[in-house]
Amino acid sequence: MKKFKWIAGGFGIMLLVGVGLRMRHNQQVQFEKTHVYVQARPISTSLGWGYEIVVGDTIFIHQEFIPAIPGKHGFRTKEDAMKVGMKIIDKMKHGKVEAITVGDLREMGIIDSIPANSIPTVIRPHRDTVERMRLPK
Repeated sequence: MKKFKWIAGGFGIMLLVGVGLRMRHNQQVQFEKTHVYVQARPISTSLGWGYEIVVGDTIFIHQEFIPAIPGKHGFRTKEDAMKVGMKIIDKMKHGKVEAITVGDLREMGIIDSIPANSIPTVIRPHRDTVERMRLPK
């Protein structure tokens, strides 16, 4: 009789663990249906450095040069490119896919000074640091 209690207790524990694992799996599946991985990754270019923004498995932005300034100038360092890529991701997390501005570049220390009349309006987004973002409904 004592052996039966041990077997029944072991079976009960295994059943509880199985139910818990199934519930966790269902939560993970639901999370993956409503979220997507977004990452910024640096790219080496003939101009210096650039970045890509990747949403899931798709390159969303491929940026080979510094946006918002005239001409094609690569980022001096991989870190500078990543600062701008992460700024784009931050804007995306807040529901904005808007252009990087000269003000943003100055704030991040990417450029020291640019004349106000050289401000372009739009860049296309791109990604290395992985984050999860809620998909729009």
